Amino acid sequence: MDFTFKCNHCHQELEVDIAAAGTSVECPACNRKINIPVPEASQIHVAPHGANAANDPNREEKHFVVPIHEGPAEALIKKAAPTLEVAAKDPDKKIRVWTLRRVDTMSVNKDNFDEVASAFLQKVGQEYVISVSPLTYTYRDLATGTWITDYGIMVVFRG
Repeated sequence: MDFTFKCNHCHQELEVDIAAAGTSVECPACNRKINIPVPEASQIHVAPHGANAANDPNREEKHFVVPIHEGPAEALIKKAAPTLEVAAKDPDKKIRVWTLRRVDTMSVNKDNFDEVASAFLQKVGQEYVISVSPLTYTYRDLATGTWITDYGIMVVFRG
């Protein structure tokens, strides 16, 4: 059996199973901690066995608050860049740049820079590589606080 209640903070109307009464959860609308109240008999919705939800006499119309924007709304989920395989099939090839820092390829006592760079270049394909340029950069080691000069590459390719 379900019952309906409102969040104490954002007043979003929520519906839960009666078994959850008295427990604490996060509100899905405002993410704040709320206590699910123990329902009164008038709040409990019992659907007739096998009844269609649209014909349920206890069915309550929900009204959700939707923010209104002037102009286009900000995109909250950014579209991912296409994979190299998809980009390679695109007839309108674009010039792209990929950088690799040696520090990003290090594992415990092992330098994987050559393997990672070679795997990427093979994936792109020799015919699509425009240039491979060496890079030198400096960063501060967080553990020791010292400045370290390191190297990497920048690959310009069509894809």
